[in-house]
Amino acid sequence: GGPMRLDLSPATMHNYLPIDDLVYNAIALTELATGRAQFEVLIEEGTDNTNAERVAWIAEGLGLELSFGPPRTVADHAVDLWVEVNKPFNRPEAGARPFPFRSGKIAAMLGPAYRHHVLGRDIHLLLSRWYRDHRLTEIEGKVMGQGPVRAARVAHGAGLPGRLPRRLAGGIVAKAVARAHGLM
Repeated sequence: GGPMRLDLSPATMHNYLPIDDLVYNAIALTELATGRAQFEVLIEEGTDNTNAERVAWIAEGLGLELSFGPPRTVADHAVDLWVEVNKPFNRPEAGARPFPFRSGKIAAMLGPAYRHHVLGRDIHLLLSRWYRDHRLTEIEGKVMGQGPVRAARVAHGAGLPGRLPRRLAGGIVAKAVARAHGLM
């Protein structure tokens, strides 16, 4: 529940496309393709958001204080392990815009059947508030009930982080969160 830091570049921009829009448009394209010559669709535009925008919206929706910087706490390290695989895509140069290509073929081909939702503040708030209101308490209960997590909390609460470094404790918490979500 305390402030958390994310080791990401706030200025990096990503382009997100809702999975349900992708599936809906893919099905519509498949139905349209019957009896037509083969064609390829390489990309369709989603919504460009900076990490700073997305993190602010998620923090607002969850009622948390989130900022940017290297991890300091056990919770920061746990989140850092979750996002580590994506760090190569979170350098400012990885999020440079505009892309050197344009899309719009799907929208032109599907006409009124085309579906596109903007992943802005409203959807981020809707999703993060739903998670907060419907899943967070259950996940926290499952995580806090695991022995290794309790031990890590006791060690750090008693000022013994030297025996259990924050990154190692963060790994214990990250695994517990993955198990609580059914990912392990």
